[in-house]
Amino acid sequence: MTSRTSIFLLGVGIVCASLAVMAQAADPHLTADPAKNLYRSSAFLHGYIHGYESGFHRGDLDLHLNREPQEAAKPQAGDVGYRSEFGDRRIFERGFREGSAAGYGDAWRGSAFRGVAQVRRLAETIAPDVAARKDFDEAILAGYQAGWQEGRKRPLTSAELRGSERACLAAHSAPPYCDAYGRGFGLGYADGSLSPPLGKEAQTAQARDARAK
Repeated sequence: MTSRTSIFLLGVGIVCASLAVMAQAADPHLTADPAKNLYRSSAFLHGYIHGYESGFHRGDLDLHLNREPQEAAKPQAGDVGYRSEFGDRRIFERGFREGSAAGYGDAWRGSAFRGVAQVRRLAETIAPDVAARKDFDEAILAGYQAGWQEGRKRPLTSAELRGSERACLAAHSAPPYCDAYGRGFGLGYADGSLSPPLGKEAQTAQARDARAK
């Protein structure tokens, strides 16, 4: 083996080692983001923002390459990038899927990159004692699901959106749980109302609406 070949192989080894270190680098969402404390408390929202950024990138690429939208905007294998320090894997991946669909839809339709700002607004208004609760993620996820469903159905007034927390209080005795539920509801409602169906899903929805008339 020549010295030149040895140097080349050494260089390749250094590059590969550097890439491996970078892959395990600290997640900036947990270290530098204004919403870092919220992401540390919520595997769902942490997964959501990873998914939103990934989905928006894929949607923007499909839009500019004039591709048909991907049905359900499913994340590709290996996209999720879960690590054990992110918390509950199932909840993180659920958040990633929801965020991916929202981000993809926003980009493919040429809408604004809104996901990061929305979650940061949540971080500014959620009290630390609420985010520290063990059932915080459960409440965020339950609210998100309910809000998304409502967003697909019809527009809601501001009063109706605020009423989601009151409806939660009627079924739960813990105001902190319902505070988180209401905020999850708002995020889910925004995604449901701003992200109409794409591709085959849109055709199915249109056919269903036509039959209902």
